[in-house]
Amino acid sequence: MAGGEWPAFLCCSGLLYRCVGQSPWQGGSGNCSCQSRVFPLIFVARLSPLECCGPELKVESLSCARSPLVIVLLPLAIAASCASLPRPGSDANLISARQLSLRGADAIQRGQWTEARVLLAEAVELSPTDERMRSQYAETLWTLGHREQAVEQLESAARLSGDNPDLQVRLGEMYLEQGALSRAAEQAERALATDRRRAGAWALRGDVLHQQGMAEASLACYHRALSYQPHYPRVQLAIAEAYRQQSRHRRVLATLRNLADGYSDGRVPDEVRFREGVANKALGRYSAANEAFLAIVREGEPWPDVWYELAESRWRMGDPANARIAAESALALAPHHDASLRLLEQLARQPRSVAMWPPATDPH
Repeated sequence: MAGGEWPAFLCCSGLLYRCVGQSPWQGGSGNCSCQSRVFPLIFVARLSPLECCGPELKVESLSCARSPLVIVLLPLAIAASCASLPRPGSDANLISARQLSLRGADAIQRGQWTEARVLLAEAVELSPTDERMRSQYAETLWTLGHREQAVEQLESAARLSGDNPDLQVRLGEMYLEQGALSRAAEQAERALATDRRRAGAWALRGDVLHQQGMAEASLACYHRALSYQPHYPRVQLAIAEAYRQQSRHRRVLATLRNLADGYSDGRVPDEVRFREGVANKALGRYSAANEAFLAIVREGEPWPDVWYELAESRWRMGDPANARIAAESALALAPHHDASLRLLEQLARQPRSVAMWPPATDPH
């Protein structure tokens, strides 16, 4: 060819590429720039542009047939070039898998867990190396009660992610719920080895130590978790419960107040108010306890224990009539609620009086 220029046409996956460079046997570098890709060329060939597809290229002529390497290395060069291009089939699978994953997430939002399971199972089948889809599938299986399958899926997701600490922590939490303390502890340590500031890993370690009966060590881990994530409701409730078991009720109240202050919208969960009421009652602060329980009755959905604690608070405040009403409300929800039955027996020995709830007040 004139001027040392030599063309090569490659047709891979239905796409036509034209590469222009200099033959290495004519003093050129042997590199060919092809749509931002650089392929090392060890041959000089002119290929028929529209008569080939994929790795099967038809060679029309070779201008350097005198090189003994040409015939041997030409197929390797073509294969390497084509292998570097995306495969439409796999791309289509990935797109379909992502669409299924989005539909699965929507089903979860609507509470349709069985539908989500079917969609996410298909997504994982189409894209088995996507750890996010697999972890989402694992959570769906876990919610539906398929615990062993869920753990298997999350184990795979953790491996595919290169030991993502968030997935390790969640896997450890699943192990913990299954009673596998040693495996849960291992996941906590692996997550901390990756990131010592991972709040969830410290919380998981605290959970394991708590179940092993090591109260002070678990509290230390919980506080370490809070140092990295100050508003951490699950951990703060665990700390409050640990203090309650130690009868450190003032510590319980301090912990719960910090937790309540962390809700910027002011909507404190009923569980937090309930525990505040129980702590105040344990300290003999019956009026404060009464306000906490009444707040749940007025604004939330009280469960039997709320009604019972309210009943006992009213009784200790010298209001047996309203105490009786609250205890009967507990039994309306749970006819065999033992604490309420015992309280009613005590109240039956006292004279009845007219019941009247106090006016609503701000529990804060």
